[in-house]
Amino acid sequence: MLILFYPTVLLSAMLGVNMIGQEQGFIPTVLIFVIACSSDTFAYFAGTIFKGKRLSPEISPKKTISGFIGGVVGSIVCTLLVYIVFPAAKGVFFGGGNFEWIAYCALGLVGSFVSAFGDLVEGAMKRKLCLKDIGNVLPGHGGILDRIDSTMFVSAFIFFVFALIIK
Repeated sequence: MLILFYPTVLLSAMLGVNMIGQEQGFIPTVLIFVIACSSDTFAYFAGTIFKGKRLSPEISPKKTISGFIGGVVGSIVCTLLVYIVFPAAKGVFFGGGNFEWIAYCALGLVGSFVSAFGDLVEGAMKRKLCLKDIGNVLPGHGGILDRIDSTMFVSAFIFFVFALIIK
């Protein structure tokens, strides 16, 4: 039952973000991918370089605390870059006030936690089902769901931020 519910509900949040995007522009959609991808990428590189203590060895043996911290920092920086680079990002929060950049940093921070949580949920499901990969489409990468798990969770987060806080 969970395997039907889990991706369907979370991926439907992307449709909700698309609907919100008709009012807010492309920024909510950009934020989904910037937060999820930057968090995963910076976590991978920081974890590989700094190594250290494992974050949750029973769920995901390769994830480290240093990687998690790297993912958080990378996500904050990249989300702030969205604010700096895209003129459409200005005025989305607080009507474009002087401290709007703090909202983008907060999105990067919380979004990175949500992204890591999505990775761990997927890892826990795979461990519970005694599977290395969920699916055969991307062998060695954990399957399609493992590639988009953080994106699905971040899309739900962005949907709720824009639907509940902005409206």
